[in-house]
Amino acid sequence: MKGKQQFIFVLIFLFVTACTTAVVDPPEEEPEATAPPNNAIIIDFATEAPTAVAKVTVTPDEPTLADEPIIIYGRSGGIAGRIEEWTIYPDGQIESRNGDTTQTDPEEVSAIVTTAVADGFNDLDDEYMPRNDCCDLITYTITIDGKTVTTMDGAIRPELLDDTITAVEDLIFDSFTK
Repeated sequence: MKGKQQFIFVLIFLFVTACTTAVVDPPEEEPEATAPPNNAIIIDFATEAPTAVAKVTVTPDEPTLADEPIIIYGRSGGIAGRIEEWTIYPDGQIESRNGDTTQTDPEEVSAIVTTAVADGFNDLDDEYMPRNDCCDLITYTITIDGKTVTTMDGAIRPELLDDTITAVEDLIFDSFTK
């Protein structure tokens, strides 16, 4: 009987010690915390017993204005279910969704943005959709200077939106067919 009691005691002891976690005391003096730089990504990794935390700070290069798209235009749907998107930068570079690139006059890009914003593009609703959105209609999404508007064939929409879409399409297609 004594051997059985010792065996049970050992099992209980192992069970209790296996379910506990070790505690690691933090260092007595923490280094002075500093704010991470702008655009920093802080990643904390936590592990099980003992708990350890590692901090890694990654700071990407600061983007320049030429790196930020100023116009993003996309259209999707139709009978073929196409998805097309073009990104236009202030320096006149145009990139298509499939990786093709071309260059256009930066002043033409600036003129489209300036005209759209001056005429009230930022005041447009976020979307203009038709009452019946079925059957192979094309959806258009345009972002100019941070404002995104989505519309679809058959929608009643402001002339400003149609004029802006036409100007952007003309710029894209003229640039890719040069």
